[in-house]
Amino acid sequence: MTLIVPQELVAPLTDAARLRGTTPEELALEGVRSILPQGEGESSLLTALGKYVGIVAGSGESLSSDCGRKFAEGLAAGKAARP
Repeated sequence: MTLIVPQELVAPLTDAARLRGTTPEELALEGVRSILPQGEGESSLLTALGKYVGIVAGSGESLSSDCGRKFAEGLAAGKAARP
């Protein structure tokens, strides 16, 4: 899609963009985005996935530390994966 900016808006848009330290194109996109509805109030990835973010109660063991070594040791010991 191509949007054509009326000639009388080119100079004000360019000046406003320069004052904000951005390009006229980015400023125009920001303006268009500001008037469009966002998907069900989702303004960020955290907002969209917030109900899936949390913590897991467990043993307290740091499962992310040395995971490659722990995995290799488990394979060498013949341990089966947990269901």
